[in-house]
Amino acid sequence: MAMLDTVKTALRINHDILDSDIERLIGVAQDELIRVGVGGDLAISDDSLIKQAIVTFCQSQMESDIKKAERFDASWLLQIDNLRKTGDSDESTD
Repeated sequence: MAMLDTVKTALRINHDILDSDIERLIGVAQDELIRVGVGGDLAISDDSLIKQAIVTFCQSQMESDIKKAERFDASWLLQIDNLRKTGDSDESTD
């Protein structure tokens, strides 16, 4: 499943109207992963931990309930910190 489809499924979006916004957020998440020290190849890979972090970032940005958005953001920050510290998540399971 492509990253766009993965994120749309997690956001429970079944139309194409927001596709460009979601694709932009996916790119921002990948750029942020690289910025904090996750390798560029890993940040754009199909690794399950990377996918989940990107989904969480998109949820934090698309959530209209501020409390939920804050929880998603806190989860995103924890995920990228852990990914940065491990440097490689090849041992994860899909």
